[in-house]
Amino acid sequence: MLHRSRFFGLLAVVLLIGCGTAPDARPLAAAIGKLHTLADEILGAFEAGTPDAGHDALHGIGDLLKNLPTLGQQAGLSAENISVVSTASETLMEQFAKLDATMHGDTTEIDLPAIKTSIEAALASLEKVLPAGISATPAPPSNPAATPVAEEHDHDHEEDHDHKAEAAK
Repeated sequence: MLHRSRFFGLLAVVLLIGCGTAPDARPLAAAIGKLHTLADEILGAFEAGTPDAGHDALHGIGDLLKNLPTLGQQAGLSAENISVVSTASETLMEQFAKLDATMHGDTTEIDLPAIKTSIEAALASLEKVLPAGISATPAPPSNPAATPVAEEHDHDHEEDHDHKAEAAK
């Protein structure tokens, strides 16, 4: 039988240390891997001269980028590395926004090689913050038949509609 003073001693330790879950970098690594996949699809479409082929991937990337700093915190990254994640997320959002704008009537000339270089550098900085032994390579779906397929997207739509509201449907 556990002595009463030992019980309260153990209770005090649990309360001081906490009994929360340990940091887990795997969701961050999976998100970075997914970013690589989407970036390759988007950039490949633009390089092939068929940017519409990357449109759905482009619109799916925003929420992923917004969640990266939170995933960095959940992974137990240092404040410095969380800052790296936040900066990389902002850079990626800016670069992908430039590509997206061209699909919605912006006729400003883009420098695709410079955008690609910036995206690749941001992705590389994200990989560097991952703990040793954790890879940014996404795992294949456990059940490919259950993987949702994106619905057709009308590319001849109004330029100022809300894609976030559309995605929430």
